[in-house]
Amino acid sequence: MMALRWRWLLMMLAVVSSLSLGGLAQTAQAQSVPTIALVGNPTLGQILTANNGLTLYVFMNDTENTSACNGGCAAVWPPLLVDENVAPTAGTGVSGVLGTTVRQDGKRQVTYNGLPLYFFAGNAAAPADTQPGNTNGQGIGGVWFVVKGETRFVGTGAVDVARRSASTFDRILTAKSGFTLYQFKNDKANESVCYDGCARVWPPLLLGKGILPTAGQGVSGELGVTVRRDGGRQVTYNGSPLYFFAGNAAAPADAQPGDTNGQGVGGVWFVNQIYGTFLPITLAANLPPVVYVRFHFTCGGHVIRTYCFAFWRFAQKS
Repeated sequence: MMALRWRWLLMMLAVVSSLSLGGLAQTAQAQSVPTIALVGNPTLGQILTANNGLTLYVFMNDTENTSACNGGCAAVWPPLLVDENVAPTAGTGVSGVLGTTVRQDGKRQVTYNGLPLYFFAGNAAAPADTQPGNTNGQGIGGVWFVVKGETRFVGTGAVDVARRSASTFDRILTAKSGFTLYQFKNDKANESVCYDGCARVWPPLLLGKGILPTAGQGVSGELGVTVRRDGGRQVTYNGSPLYFFAGNAAAPADAQPGDTNGQGVGGVWFVNQIYGTFLPITLAANLPPVVYVRFHFTCGGHVIRTYCFAFWRFAQKS
């Protein structure tokens, strides 16, 4: 009788232990759900991270929701994976669309705005990211870049920069069905300094891989491309990066072609007229600071004469 009681007690303990271990396994699995977080980086601004703060990257050779990094590539750039029926979660400030894609080996990889996400395990070009804040994979091969809040997949559709008449501004640059393009006075030549919160208000005009911008009739300036910190390819005009206006507390978004609500915002954002930009001018070392001002005189919408004045600022002698 005593032996039966002990056997029953041991069986109950075994069942309880089994249930406890199963609960711990489920808890561990729940805790392993990746949280995509935005963290500040001193040189790159806000970037996406996961797995205890390790930097996430995107591959410019990927297509929308499809990874092109397999085999040896995946050994250097491990994908951020999740189990089936597990969804990644977004941390504070992560406003993009999180999803998953099935890889060549059948595993499920996390995506952000249509781009598969990776870590960097190191190669001959740079050591692995081993600590939060490491960004050793940035820019490798010209195709691997950190992920920012505004990073998104850009298709291969054509981008045409056109002009339109605006009664107040003569002729201005437009794109995407006639929406006004702007320039940022704080940008450098062929280099944007508008990221993170700035880029949400002023979305850059982007191109897909291998696409070059085309100029509409009357657009005589030089169109080009500058690569942003997240690998995005932004259109430039005479070296000035181009943007749209999505609205802020100062003014509503440009909602239809012809809107110029972003004009003059903050004293640094202006429509981009086809004859001028805010490009910095490089001077000889022995010249004092100078400002060039260019005036256009028009008739019937055509420039008939241009004057250029140079103003030098000399230091006052004491």
